[in-house]
Amino acid sequence: MRRMRYVLLLTITLMFSGSACVVTAADPIAASEVTGQRGLLRATATPTPNPPSTGQNALTIAMVRTDGQAATGCTIDVLPWMPAHGHGATATPLFEEEVGGIYLVSNINYTMPGHWELRVDAHCQGVTDHLVVSYEVQ
Repeated sequence: MRRMRYVLLLTITLMFSGSACVVTAADPIAASEVTGQRGLLRATATPTPNPPSTGQNALTIAMVRTDGQAATGCTIDVLPWMPAHGHGATATPLFEEEVGGIYLVSNINYTMPGHWELRVDAHCQGVTDHLVVSYEVQ
């Protein structure tokens, strides 16, 4: 009888302890380091917010050539793409060079949570390369 009361008490405690759980924000993700498909450019990409979430987002990209020098004066085209659904985002991302090969891509609008790719075409000092940065959007 004593054991049965203990099991019942334990069961009730476990049932109600779940109602007081705390939901926390997802942990930030590390910066993504990617190399272009042609191997001519490398980039370190950091999302804002971190981790990415539905709605407006931005991406800071530090771009270097294979010789290690900052890739300055680039023109960057970014296509947000959700491969599982075969669609992009509704807004066109904008870019600006902040300083010495560091670019801010803004107006990235993820329309739903899930796996997204940012397909980046970079044209820098006569060098063109294609980079892909992937994120799980919350």
